[in-house]
Amino acid sequence: MLSLGIETSTRCGSVALLDETGSLVSLSHQEPNAHQERLLGMVDQLLAQLGRRSSDIGRVGVGKGPGSFTGLRAGLALAEGIGLGLGIPVLGVGSLRALALQLPASCLGARAALVDARRNEWFLAVYAPTGEAIQPPCAVATEHLTEFLAGFLASRNLVSPVHLAGCWPAQVEVPAGLELHAYPNASLPSAGGVLRALALGMTDGSAEADYVREADAIRPKLPPCPLGDAAPTTSG
Repeated sequence: MLSLGIETSTRCGSVALLDETGSLVSLSHQEPNAHQERLLGMVDQLLAQLGRRSSDIGRVGVGKGPGSFTGLRAGLALAEGIGLGLGIPVLGVGSLRALALQLPASCLGARAALVDARRNEWFLAVYAPTGEAIQPPCAVATEHLTEFLAGFLASRNLVSPVHLAGCWPAQVEVPAGLELHAYPNASLPSAGGVLRALALGMTDGSAEADYVREADAIRPKLPPCPLGDAAPTTSG
């Protein structure tokens, strides 16, 4: 049985397949606004690479955010479509959890995951060595990032260092007890991380998006239309 992973919470869209032997293959792209157009073709390409068919897929894991609204919708829609078409389960994995699991096994101790949320904010989560979230995904303003993490690490008395997956903003001071890494495979959430979470049984519930905050585009709160309660006119 193959496991299919899909991750589209950031500009990097990726898919991966994990076979029965534990071998993983993946593809990714970073074309703007192209998740919907590229993902299915990438899945077909991976299946051809392995000499397998879509009917060999037994489950789908999909990154559920937080992240880009349009990106998440594209990935979740594809996952649900494949699951429905093949009659297989679709499991949601937190995108920050997937990112934390992309750090190498040599990074012992707790892991923090950080992704640029735009609008001068960052999506942040911290996970214990056993995998459970000790700081669930949240959005933190750039100017409060150092203070927030320093206070959190001190209050939890975590054994140093806490390893960071993702990209720390260059202009922000790094709090004591946080160790930065520059692993290319742990800079953004990926489908490979989603499949690692599945293999470890670390799913995050149903495949429903976890946006953490409101949409970038919010419908303005306009006053009621003056014509809304008007009696319908009739033509004589």
